[in-house]
Amino acid sequence: MLQLLLDAKASINARRKDGKTPLLIACGRGHVQIVKRLVELKAEMEAGDTNGDGPLHCACYNGHLEVIKFMVDTHHFDFEAHNNQDRTPFDIALSEGKFDTANYFYQKSFQRAVKSLQVEETKAIQSTGQLKLDINHPTDKNGTTSLCLACQNQNLKLSRLLLDSKASIQGHMPDGRTLLLIACSRGHLPAAKALVDNKADVKAVDNKGIQGV
Repeated sequence: MLQLLLDAKASINARRKDGKTPLLIACGRGHVQIVKRLVELKAEMEAGDTNGDGPLHCACYNGHLEVIKFMVDTHHFDFEAHNNQDRTPFDIALSEGKFDTANYFYQKSFQRAVKSLQVEETKAIQSTGQLKLDINHPTDKNGTTSLCLACQNQNLKLSRLLLDSKASIQGHMPDGRTLLLIACSRGHLPAAKALVDNKADVKAVDNKGIQGV
């Protein structure tokens, strides 16, 4: 049906009276393949309806997580954007009881705070306790954990916060470097000491056989 309409030169950015475009409707109904096709065809992605709801807001009302992940992970949509009622997609997911969706945004918020090395923001998100937070969830495709990022950037406060929160010290980079090896290679003695105090393996080596201690 979609292809028939496209072949008939139907506008992919046409609006209903409520301001909803085909993309917003598809997001709201969880039709991920249609969403992907409309995005391929350069549908207007930033437009909101008369309520100010964008694609993520629309998907969150019914917890369409596959659509949400496509928008955020692939197209880097801002999951903290506000509609006309000053509600974010996260707010909507919580109010509608879509806790899998809310947990996804919660995890993303935590990872973003860690990546920007915001210690207080990280602590605030972590202390919410409202949802489940996987502190060891990779922050990128290389499997880099939050603690690994903190060690790489020589951020002792953030490293200690994550260690106190039971972050795993077993993570390593694709080249085999453990957290301790990273801290040692950066000359970050306080972080290295904190890792050793938390039973990091001092005999571990990277893929080239280099040892940190």
